[in-house]
Amino acid sequence: MGSTVGRAMATAIAIAERAGAVHDVAVTTPRPAWDPTSYAEAVADIDHGKVAEHHYLELKAEYRRGQNEEMRKDIAALANDSGVLVVGVEEDKETRKAVKATPIQLAGFIERVENATLALDPPLHVECHALPDPDDQTRGVVFIRVPASSLAPHQATNRYYGRDECSVYRLSDAEVEVLIRRRTERVNHITASLSNPELFEGLAPTGRLAVVAHPTTNHNDELLAGFQAPTDYYRWLDEQAEKATAAVDRLAGAAPALDRFVDRSWNPTIQWASTHERRPAGVARVTRPRNHGEGRQSHFVVYESGVVIFVVDDLVKPEWGIQPSRQAFDWRTMWTATMWTACMARQVCRSAGLTDTGVGIGIRVEDFAGSIPETAYIEQDSFKRMRVRDDVVAWNGGTYQRVTQVSAAEAKKDLAGMVRTLFGQLMRSTGLGRFVP
Repeated sequence: MGSTVGRAMATAIAIAERAGAVHDVAVTTPRPAWDPTSYAEAVADIDHGKVAEHHYLELKAEYRRGQNEEMRKDIAALANDSGVLVVGVEEDKETRKAVKATPIQLAGFIERVENATLALDPPLHVECHALPDPDDQTRGVVFIRVPASSLAPHQATNRYYGRDECSVYRLSDAEVEVLIRRRTERVNHITASLSNPELFEGLAPTGRLAVVAHPTTNHNDELLAGFQAPTDYYRWLDEQAEKATAAVDRLAGAAPALDRFVDRSWNPTIQWASTHERRPAGVARVTRPRNHGEGRQSHFVVYESGVVIFVVDDLVKPEWGIQPSRQAFDWRTMWTATMWTACMARQVCRSAGLTDTGVGIGIRVEDFAGSIPETAYIEQDSFKRMRVRDDVVAWNGGTYQRVTQVSAAEAKKDLAGMVRTLFGQLMRSTGLGRFVP
């Protein structure tokens, strides 16, 4: 069956590419999550017939010592779209439903998984957690969460593998080409979005920032249609924004290099005069300036595909408390807004069941030439000033633009690398390089 599906997909890809209309073949299977918190809960779910294999869930009774190669194939196949590999559960080969738990020996098994993922080309990071059997704590069921990889496809045993609804098969050359093309196409799409002349339309021509985030997991342009169609879509939008803000707070708190310079209470949904709007293929939150046109304005758009775009103006102001005054750009807001946009893209996808997505992200800053990086910051409700004020220099370049990829593991645990890649060159060129995480 696998080879038949592979040939059919290859044919579909070839036809679509000749038509010039489609670049990805998307699996439309819903992504129901199985995430029991205990061994007893897992057994109960199995006994009640709630667990069955699908495109994003693979069940294995065990991997014997000589089956490490099979494990590598299964993990590599899941990495194309993300999924969970559960070891210690037997399935009915006809119905694909789980029939019983078959707890495996836990000692040394996670190390075997880690060795298997390191043997892939390129290596892959996965997350493992075990649910021990209360009657024998040495045995249990192991959940291996495989994120959608921005470097997919991953080679296992010198071959590339994919997954249909319930089985693993060797990818055709055409399918491998499509997956590899995703890597460059995502960057090209982000770059094109950042270069769109309409990106900053309606914003003031001073200190403008745009952030574009593409989830790496999704290839379905209507992923979020069901959430954005109802008239109360704004409730869903604000709920995801609040969760994104909470994620920024958690990530900043876990990274000392970011914590001092990230506004952990920042949330674009609670700004002055903020309203909701429908947009072509998306929904938006728009913040307009107060006081007769004075003040910062911004908006973010969440598209049905899961892409999030955030733009804001007025990031250049006279530096606080300095005479004679000089213009300074608010780089802390740049960092915070970028982290928030990455978290928002992951969060809206999570609401649709995509729990392990990385993010392709790009930033563009315009109209801040001649300004220095702001050297004042708030610490414990009082202004502080960095001791490098006289060492900083003005940004003399034109538009500043950078694009990078953030893995699912990085997006969940530490965004310092993303900030370093996106803003490091800017900060170093103005004399604040030592503050880049």
